[in-house]
Amino acid sequence: TKLRLMTSGAAHIFLNPAVAIDLGLTEVLRYLIEDVEIDVNTQSYGGVVFNHRMPPIAHALVHPDPSAFQYLTSVSGLDANPVLLSFTGYERAFTLLHQLAFGDCLLDVTRIVTLLNRDEVDVDALHGRGHTPLHCIIARTGADVAMYDRAHLMLAKALLDAGASTDHVDLGFIPNRQGYNGMMLTLLEAADREERDDIIASLDRQKRRREV
Repeated sequence: TKLRLMTSGAAHIFLNPAVAIDLGLTEVLRYLIEDVEIDVNTQSYGGVVFNHRMPPIAHALVHPDPSAFQYLTSVSGLDANPVLLSFTGYERAFTLLHQLAFGDCLLDVTRIVTLLNRDEVDVDALHGRGHTPLHCIIARTGADVAMYDRAHLMLAKALLDAGASTDHVDLGFIPNRQGYNGMMLTLLEAADREERDDIIASLDRQKRRREV
């Protein structure tokens, strides 16, 4: 029989953990990690969701099906908050949490909490300009035009609940206390997790009243 070697282009599609996750093929992902022995933290593959190369855990965070995320977090050696190699210059030391803070992807906050609870994750990691992920959420749209939604509030709350410091956060990026801006400031000023829980509960009650 003839041995047919897969071209590099085909291999980049069919032996690609990012594509496997984006297409919901968790068993293929498992095969690639365990049998093909692709590094669980690889950043060598592009997928469907992101326009630059990201580690598999990033793809698993945003996929509607949680099975890939559950699998990856069970794999020994996973880096839950890797430095992203596709970012250079002033964005050196730019981690996955920094990227999520700046992004607009819909996230399952329970998955974020799972990552934040891992021992190796530094919730106050500084990127090249000395900013933490929490600061990046606050500053995501620039001074005087801060705009947040519930997803940004939930991500900020998750970071605060995990012990993120507000010392590196510039509140000057929040121009007023109107709407979600005020909610964000209130979260940052809250004394503890219980108070932050009450703030989110109040937000959800307001949303339900508007929907009635």
